[in-house]
Amino acid sequence: MRRAPGEVDIDKRLCDLGDGLYVKGFVNENPLIFTLDTGASRTIISTRVYQRLPEGSRPSLSKGAKLKGACGAPIAEMGKGMFKLRLGKMEKLKEIIVA
Repeated sequence: MRRAPGEVDIDKRLCDLGDGLYVKGFVNENPLIFTLDTGASRTIISTRVYQRLPEGSRPSLSKGAKLKGACGAPIAEMGKGMFKLRLGKMEKLKEIIVA
């Protein structure tokens, strides 16, 4: 099976990661490595990842969800939007926060 150029880079980066649980996936058809957090109630991508998405595949963002860190301090965010999330065979339109 032929791989897209971005998928080869993802496989190399996945091997270089240390402790933690990581999975290959896609946001709006762009390859990404996700850190799995089984206790998370929201899905978040970084502003850097959002900016790397091609302009045509970036959803518009609405007011955020007022995220707080583990110590209760607010986390700066750009907003939230609907993204196509694909992990393995599962594909879902999901609200994702950009922070």
